[in-house]
Amino acid sequence: MKPAMLPSNKVVTIGPDDGILQAKARMTSHDIRHLPVVDGSNRLVGILSDRDLRSVLPYGMRQADDVEHLGRELSTVLVSEVMTREPHTISEAFTLQDALLQFQRFNVGAFPVVDEDQNVVGIISYRDMLRMFINFLGVEQPGVFLAVTTGSDPVLIQKLIERICAEKIPIASMLVIRPWEQDQTAIYMYLLTKNLSRIRKMVEEMGDYTLLNPLKWFLRQFDGAPSAGEGS
Repeated sequence: MKPAMLPSNKVVTIGPDDGILQAKARMTSHDIRHLPVVDGSNRLVGILSDRDLRSVLPYGMRQADDVEHLGRELSTVLVSEVMTREPHTISEAFTLQDALLQFQRFNVGAFPVVDEDQNVVGIISYRDMLRMFINFLGVEQPGVFLAVTTGSDPVLIQKLIERICAEKIPIASMLVIRPWEQDQTAIYMYLLTKNLSRIRKMVEEMGDYTLLNPLKWFLRQFDGAPSAGEGS
């Protein structure tokens, strides 16, 4: 899947000679935080973020209702004076994995998506990625997360799936992390049921799995604590 296919292909842009008040109004009307800046040939020349605008707009005059009241000085400031030049971009040929690694590497809020001629064909943001993973995981449907560790034998993954299916519990999504720790595999499932206690009891009785607290494990990755999962 190409990242350009994730957000809308009706990308909103701005020109370098447009004013920052016009850019602010465009961001507000489209409820977006980033504007690719393009020349007359739709070639990328920069990117303008809401953070860039906050650096020049007075604190009390950042909302849409305040735009018309901005001073004469601000009305003469051009996008080219505020934008970030030569921004990091993503090629429309990139895979989803490429896009994820780019976000991790550069720590930016959005990437313009360009073709081989540097023409803007889309934009992908953190919000697009979050929306995509929400859709992939199916978490907008009522359900619960089940997280376990088990041995490295693939049969143990199959065994858990078969047992859950035998209980007629729909699996909305599943993630397998291998290796987890040494010879361990971690399995994360989002199950379309509200009876988590029943599921946990069933897994404990199977004997081959150790229950994890998914959120507790995740938080521990960032506090310097050991990464071992733990049941609760």
